[in-house]
Amino acid sequence: MIIEEKKHAVLGPSGSSRWIRCPGSMKAESYYPNTSSKYAEWGTAAHELGDICLTEGTNAEDHIGRKFTVNGNVYTVDMEMADCVNDYMADVYSFIDPDEGDTLLSEEQVPIDHITGEEDAEGTSDVIGIKACGTVLVVVDLKTGQGVKVDAFDPIDEDAVRPHEYDPETCIPNTQMVMYGDGSLEKYKSKYPNIKKVVLVISQPRINWLDSCELTIEDLERRIADISTAAGVAMIDEGETLVPGEKQCKFCRAKGTCPALRGVVFEKLGGNKAKASSASTFAEIDEEKTLAKKASAIIGQPGDEEALSQAMRAIPLIESWIKGVQEAVAARLFNAQPVPQFKLVIGKKGNRAWRDEEAARAAIIGRGKLKAADAEIKKLITPTQAAALFKKQFKDQPEKWADIETEHVTQSDGKPSVAPASDPRDEYRIASTEDTFAGISVELDEAEISSTLASALA
Repeated sequence: MIIEEKKHAVLGPSGSSRWIRCPGSMKAESYYPNTSSKYAEWGTAAHELGDICLTEGTNAEDHIGRKFTVNGNVYTVDMEMADCVNDYMADVYSFIDPDEGDTLLSEEQVPIDHITGEEDAEGTSDVIGIKACGTVLVVVDLKTGQGVKVDAFDPIDEDAVRPHEYDPETCIPNTQMVMYGDGSLEKYKSKYPNIKKVVLVISQPRINWLDSCELTIEDLERRIADISTAAGVAMIDEGETLVPGEKQCKFCRAKGTCPALRGVVFEKLGGNKAKASSASTFAEIDEEKTLAKKASAIIGQPGDEEALSQAMRAIPLIESWIKGVQEAVAARLFNAQPVPQFKLVIGKKGNRAWRDEEAARAAIIGRGKLKAADAEIKKLITPTQAAALFKKQFKDQPEKWADIETEHVTQSDGKPSVAPASDPRDEYRIASTEDTFAGISVELDEAEISSTLASALA
């Protein structure tokens, strides 16, 4: 099945987190092609499978082996994609229940031209639901990524801990979802005139994440007014208002050549902001080999916690710029455009693979006089694959897999890692050296000290 690419609005909902924060990014990005990736294409195939399953009322594993072609690349439904889509459908049905009279609409085109001013602009909402009561509109969006968790809302203060529930006074809803919600309301308001609230839902099954927030119509209209104003600014900006930041720069196609981002990066590294836009800045760094020194210098001296904190917070933005530069250089070289002092080379060959596994097996066993057991390696399926099989074969007997999981499955604990203070997870505390040795008496003799130390360090 070939999936045709949908027409994208210039000021589309998926890019709203960028053009709202950085109006000049629209003009800056217009010079670069909107390319895809294998991860995005996999997600497109998963979305198509989800639409088929929701429309037909089938399970995703019923379609294993089915092929989808995206941008000329073929993606085959396997257990990983089936699990993703089945979990997505479970999330959808937890908010929208057709058996109770709720209306469920999949892959709906909704108008957004009344928000952005772009003529005939539309967005695609993965799922729209209207509860049987006729007063609640539900919008669900499937995210198939594993690298970046997408929230239905964030605190207005980016350094604040994200609350468990949405508060319209201290939180801001996901702008992409707000646009889908308002577009859905615009499309169906005549048919469902009594809608009083809109529920925005993010389903991200591959990282086991489900998030939602509930907005009144008044709150939704207030958010849309802000987005509409930002859209008007972005539409007329000629690339002059560039506002770097982690969220808006992460997926921006122009970040590799953006002078504003480049300036912020070198300012963070202790450079001269006024010079950061010029080519001479790069020449000086390359010539003096000072980039690593500047990067390490901002860490500061032992005990300089604030400098460390500032440096740590700057890393995502700096990494985003580095990735953008690498992509921009590669794009130029692959397009036969020169970049001084850089060139394309052929990397090492890939791993050897059989052209035809069945033919190779026959040749190894036949000509090589090997036993079949010597030519093959059998491996037990993974716990994830086993859980999926048990879920399918024993839908009404979950205890069968639960018993096996308890007895035979092990899982290592997560390891401590650094996260922003706003991260909702509980803090992992490590006892300080002072606390560890607090019980040691200074009056102990040498033998007692050795014994106490050994006990404390055990």
